[in-house]
Amino acid sequence: MPSDPSALRQPPKTILQRLSPLAIMGLVSLPLPFVVHWLGLDRLSVQTCGFRAATGFACPSCGTTRAWGSLGHGDFIGAFAYNPVFTAAWFFVVALFIAEISGVATGASWSALWPQPGWRRRVVVALLVALLALNWAYLIADGR
Repeated sequence: MPSDPSALRQPPKTILQRLSPLAIMGLVSLPLPFVVHWLGLDRLSVQTCGFRAATGFACPSCGTTRAWGSLGHGDFIGAFAYNPVFTAAWFFVVALFIAEISGVATGASWSALWPQPGWRRRVVVALLVALLALNWAYLIADGR
């Protein structure tokens, strides 16, 4: 054990090191709708979904690029019409990023809000899978 106590100190963590993986996903997701709209990726005339090309059915994320393009244009209703779950997920991860940044700034911890391993986490995962299945059913029923 070193006799100098300063040798045991760790350097302070940067803001990015203190963020959760979901908050970092929010940071990355924040500009996506504007990039998609600016590049015109939501207006491509070619089909880019391999699942749809192989099966003829919409995949669970079908319409996400068009939804993000609508978000980049400010058309929130249109974005939810293209793909409601992935649009809501974008808002969720961006809100989580904002909450995490405010938590890092104020010292609050948001990790207590997330279910710990066990039955609660399994219930949350089951609900998310059911929500994704309902979204997929909506997309197929809508004729995508």
